Amino acid sequence: MEPFALALGDGSVVLKQTLDKFALKSDEFEFDKDMFDKKLSKKDRATKTNPGEESKQLREGQNTYSFYNLMRPPYPPKMLTSLKEINTYHSSAVKTKAVDTAGLGVKLVPVGNKPNPDNKKILEQFLQNCDPTPEDLFTRACQDEEEVGWLAIELIRTGGMAQGEPQRLEHIPSHTIRIHKDGNRFMHTWDGINRRWFKLIGDYRSVKDQMDKDIDNNDGSEQKLGSLANEKRANELIYDINYSSGTSYYGTPDSIPAIRTMLGDQAATNYNLTFFKNFATPQYAVYITGNFKDQPILDDEGKPTGKSVLQKSIEDRFREVKQNPHGNMVFMIPSKGGSDTQPVTITFEKLSVDIKDSHFRLYRDANRDEVVSAERVDPYRAMIVQKGNMGGGNTVSTQTAKNYKSTTIKPKQRRLEALINKYVIWRDKDKGGFGITDWAIKFEEIDTDDESHEMNMTQALFNMGTMSPLQIADRFADRYGTVVPEELRDHPALNAYYINGNPLTLEPQNQEMPEEVAKILEDIADKLDPEQSQNHPLRRLFGG
Repeated sequence: MEPFALALGDGSVVLKQTLDKFALKSDEFEFDKDMFDKKLSKKDRATKTNPGEESKQLREGQNTYSFYNLMRPPYPPKMLTSLKEINTYHSSAVKTKAVDTAGLGVKLVPVGNKPNPDNKKILEQFLQNCDPTPEDLFTRACQDEEEVGWLAIELIRTGGMAQGEPQRLEHIPSHTIRIHKDGNRFMHTWDGINRRWFKLIGDYRSVKDQMDKDIDNNDGSEQKLGSLANEKRANELIYDINYSSGTSYYGTPDSIPAIRTMLGDQAATNYNLTFFKNFATPQYAVYITGNFKDQPILDDEGKPTGKSVLQKSIEDRFREVKQNPHGNMVFMIPSKGGSDTQPVTITFEKLSVDIKDSHFRLYRDANRDEVVSAERVDPYRAMIVQKGNMGGGNTVSTQTAKNYKSTTIKPKQRRLEALINKYVIWRDKDKGGFGITDWAIKFEEIDTDDESHEMNMTQALFNMGTMSPLQIADRFADRYGTVVPEELRDHPALNAYYINGNPLTLEPQNQEMPEEVAKILEDIADKLDPEQSQNHPLRRLFGG
């Protein structure tokens, strides 16, 4: 049975129906609109591919998708990129997987017994030309694939020539890319107004005449290979997807099954915050049964004030008792049918905020576990650690890390390596590659048994603002004794996130660090970076 109302610590009473309104509002989440849904103007229509072959009439409601024959993704990409802003666990998971896939290092490995060192120098220069660094570039692309379901990397050739030598790679944010229905070309836009076209890397074949083609980067039209000026020729795109059986054009991220869970988690958090911000700590649940009658209180103009007669009566009695704690509480509750009807009963049930908070935490823990499971990430690497289950040296956590490496990360690495090697490094020169077959690109693998790597990863995540000092302490508590006392675990500074030592959300009044906590942070800094511990951001947080 639901309560009629809740009595708060300040003596006021809130109707259950009022709380329900807050619950409904907290479930709302706004996502940016798809820029490819922008309706087109006459000027837009004049730039259509092969305009001479098309009708000049304007069709009602025509947008970029329909006009340019672009395929619509199965899920709105801008919505998918927004999820990391509302769910800590999803944000940590996608960044961890991206770093583990491509952010730990890019190296060139020999193929065969007699690799040519001069060829290696050529490829090293190619990687050095990348801006940002190859590790950053590939990490960003991999993060796109984790968030949206596909990645896009632009290949830039020397002089912009059709068969020019590969000069460098650049990352293109995936949510700005849509694929043409022929599967060979892509439109890129940030705003739906300014557009550029790209060509799929590899053996581009026109459906019409089975000949290699170039693509005009302004209108997406097919042109004879080498016939376009270099500045008009579309660059090639290395395109990879996280395969989904539901679409042959796009991939989908691992997080899809957990989207409702993320939104539910956000709704629960917002509801809690809204309740305590607008009301106060609930003390009693008020239950009324029987044929009672309640009416809204009207103002002088006959409009509802938002309060009811019963609500005001209960509120008045509570405030009287608050002033006279030993007095009696007497209610006059009108019934609907007089004395012959079912008697009216009023019951007060004392609430425990600890119990409510416990249920809230259990719900959030269940949501966290579902997100981690959907993402297929090792929770320890993503710094998602349950209290009392630190996992340091634990057999289960070690096996989890190995499974994560072999089933989640290595397949992603091999797939991206294969694309770069096949279409850029090993590809014949006359087809636009380097024609170098005695070297290959390879991503550094995570070492599940390497403590120094774990430390480096922890430090990187802390500096990126995805790991709090408390999470670091919990992560190494079993191993190094960095146990935070129970009474200090809720300290705001320990639960905040930092970028290179600068707090993201911490209020100035919460930046005073207790001596015991400062000592714990210093110990962690010593473990993370022994040689530079005095300059470590954990020491510098509060002038340590």
